[in-house]
Amino acid sequence: MTTRTTIQEVGTGGRTRRSVLLSLALGAILEALVAVTAREAEATFPGTNGKLVFISTRTTGPTARR
Repeated sequence: MTTRTTIQEVGTGGRTRRSVLLSLALGAILEALVAVTAREAEATFPGTNGKLVFISTRTTGPTARR
């Protein structure tokens, strides 16, 4: 008795790899563009930083006013 094995090649293996590599390359280019064009954040109001004000009306819990 003789057994034959048939190997069937899938023709999309090269395209899949190429698509993944292209996606990675485009992602790297996009990341580089964002890094180059990024600016320092600006304050909402001009001037120096001041003290923050916090008012609470909580009446229960460990930080409640008594």
